[in-house]
Amino acid sequence: MNPPGAGGHGASEAVVEGELVAFTFRADDGAFAVARIRPERAHEIVAVGALGHVQEGQHLTLHGRWVEHPSFGRQLKVSRFLVEDPRTLRGLRRYLGSGSVKGLGPTFARRVVEHFGHDTLRVIEEEPQRLREVPGIGKKRVATIVANWERDRANRELQAMLRGYGVGQALTARVVDRYGQEALSVVTREPWRLARDLRGVGFRTADAIARDQGMPLDDPGRAEAAAVHLLREAEGQGHCFLPAGSSSGAPRPSMCPGRPPPPPSAASPSPGSCTATRPATPRTPPSTSGSSPGRSTASRPGCWPWLGPCRRHHPRPSRPRRRRSASP
Repeated sequence: MNPPGAGGHGASEAVVEGELVAFTFRADDGAFAVARIRPERAHEIVAVGALGHVQEGQHLTLHGRWVEHPSFGRQLKVSRFLVEDPRTLRGLRRYLGSGSVKGLGPTFARRVVEHFGHDTLRVIEEEPQRLREVPGIGKKRVATIVANWERDRANRELQAMLRGYGVGQALTARVVDRYGQEALSVVTREPWRLARDLRGVGFRTADAIARDQGMPLDDPGRAEAAAVHLLREAEGQGHCFLPAGSSSGAPRPSMCPGRPPPPPSAASPSPGSCTATRPATPRTPPSTSGSSPGRSTASRPGCWPWLGPCRRHHPRPSRPRRRRSASP
């Protein structure tokens, strides 16, 4: 365990390696947890962060900074971490008996670890039929253990992949819950679906995953995801639609890597203005027929005359309130 300020990307970063002993607190979605970590040659420490989806007994490499909590004392605030298989027999028993592998409770986990020792995980991975050597484990239980082990392995690969793109542990769990056994297939073959189906995953994150796997820039799925991304951005700015050919709906330079950005045009309207979402029309003289006093109906660039004046540029004046005369 490095003292505060040792190693890492910054002077205040600390690196701690150890076994996850137990949770003091764990949120339902796993986005926050308080865990007890036992380093190899040091006393237990308290770590806080998005550790809720890690299983007890697993070995962790934690990166973060030391903070002093006013009530609970010194804690390691985790910014990122790496999960590895258990390295000790005690960690193996705790990991397999914590319910992470269906079919292996605390009793069978202790028997399996006592029988195979440090070779336990390799036997489950490569020679699962040897589990029948342990008293009490039959053919049906072996099939249950193997099926759940394969599913958990796919989830671990998915978590490692998404973590490399800055996707947090809680969001990774949502990907698994949303797609189930197809989660790894969706991420590797249709990564742009993440931006469409899950809130919290943006187009840039999904596009980075796709580009890292060598998917072409002219993929139809990428074009569809980019269009949806632009529409959502415009919707967040208060727009109701984007006309074809407008500057707000044009591809961004970040969406076309390797291509120079288009030259700025003086005639292009500024984003957020009335002309950004409506076609420019020539000015027309004000019309006094049927208009309210003090309200000009002259069209400005971006107003549609046949729909009436733009309320943004032509606000409706407030009408004076009538006073009711007292009845005699």
